[in-house]
Amino acid sequence: MTTAALNSLDQLLRAPGDFMRALDGRGHQRVATRTAFVTILVCGAIFGGAVGFYRGGLQTLYAAVKFPAVLLLTVALVTPLLSAIKVALGSTLELAKDTALLLSAVAMSSVIMAAASPLIVLAYSYAIAYHEAVLMVVGCGLAGGLGGVFCVFKGLERFDYGQKATVIFTMLVAFMLVGTQLAWTARPFLLRPKAEAPVFFRATEGSFLESVTTSIRSSQGDYRIDSE
Repeated sequence: MTTAALNSLDQLLRAPGDFMRALDGRGHQRVATRTAFVTILVCGAIFGGAVGFYRGGLQTLYAAVKFPAVLLLTVALVTPLLSAIKVALGSTLELAKDTALLLSAVAMSSVIMAAASPLIVLAYSYAIAYHEAVLMVVGCGLAGGLGGVFCVFKGLERFDYGQKATVIFTMLVAFMLVGTQLAWTARPFLLRPKAEAPVFFRATEGSFLESVTTSIRSSQGDYRIDSE
C-alpha cells in the first residue's frame, strides 16, 4: 500500500466518523475505494485461510481465495440498493460515494475478522469439534459485521434517525440474504472431517440457516443423520 492508502486505513480504524464524513470529497472517495478493496483482499484472505486451516493443506488456500471474493461480490450486489434507498429518501444519486462507503465498512469488518484469526487457529490446535468451529467462525463474522454496521451508520449522518434506521435495517437484511447465500454457495470453507479430500465447491444442499441450526444442535450433543 502507498502512504496515502495506509493513512486512509489508519483513519478508518481510528476515527471512522471523520473517515466517513470525508467521503464527500472525490479525492478521498478514490483513495478510500482502493484502500478498502486491497484491505478486503488481504484481511479476507487471512480470515479465510484461518478458517480453512481446520482441514489444512489445499483447503486453507481454497478458503483464503473464496472468502474475500464473497465479501467483494456482496458489496457489488448490494451497493445499488443503498443508492436507491438514499435517492428514495431525498438524496442525490452518489454511486461512487456509496461504493466507497460500503467497501470501507466491509474493510472494517474484514480487519476485525482477521484480528480474530489467531484465536481461530488456537482453538483448532486444541482439537475443537467441527460444529463448534462452525459456530465460532459465525460468531467472528457477526463481530466483524457489527463493526461494518457502525461504519455505515457513521456514513449516514446527513439523515435523521428514522431514515438511518430504515437504511440500516434494509442493508442488514440485504447483507444477510446476499452474503450468507454467496458464502453458502461458495462452501466449503472448513470442510467436514469425513470429507475425503479438499474441494473448491460443493453441490448445493440445504441452506445456511439449516447448517447453523445443525451446528448448534451438534455442539450440544444432539447428533442426527443430517449433521454427520
